[in-house]
Amino acid sequence: MDILPLTQLEDNFNQNWGNSGYATGKVFEVATIYDPDKVIFHIYESDRHYEKQYQIKAEQIFQFNQIIKHGHSLGAFIDNQLVGILIGEIRQWNNSFYIETILVSERHRRNGVGGALIKQAIKECKIYNCRLIELETQNTNFPAVQFYLQQGFRITGINSMLYNDESTDEIALFMTHENKNFGAGT
Repeated sequence: MDILPLTQLEDNFNQNWGNSGYATGKVFEVATIYDPDKVIFHIYESDRHYEKQYQIKAEQIFQFNQIIKHGHSLGAFIDNQLVGILIGEIRQWNNSFYIETILVSERHRRNGVGGALIKQAIKECKIYNCRLIELETQNTNFPAVQFYLQQGFRITGINSMLYNDESTDEIALFMTHENKNFGAGT
């Protein structure tokens, strides 16, 4: 497998990638407790079936390509075939590397593709002296949260109002990977 910089995504880059969603038997529930002196957010695992299917639309591909132009997005290639992407950007205002999305073709999931993309993103952070990597995922995407935790990320924030679709109970979980070695430049 080769991890290389992305230059542009074609409109149908993922047409043979299979399912772009997830199914899980666990989710992270978020309870909000209001006390007179404080607000407490409690995040806990819960046994609950949840499925989400989505398609990457032309508008998203256009937005991804706008980010790719800045030079910090990556592609995973096996036998010269694109099998995974990490769309990332450096945010100078807080000296961070933000991962807009990671997508891996269904056939290549759980085979190290996502981990290889994250490892290369960490190398990018070292080169550009970023202090952390940050991303956002849904509380219902238990497999993704577990993957990010295994990669060294921590849950560092929530936004219960980020998604405007009233038919969903999804809550945004913000995750951060900080590494004291990022500033080493190697």
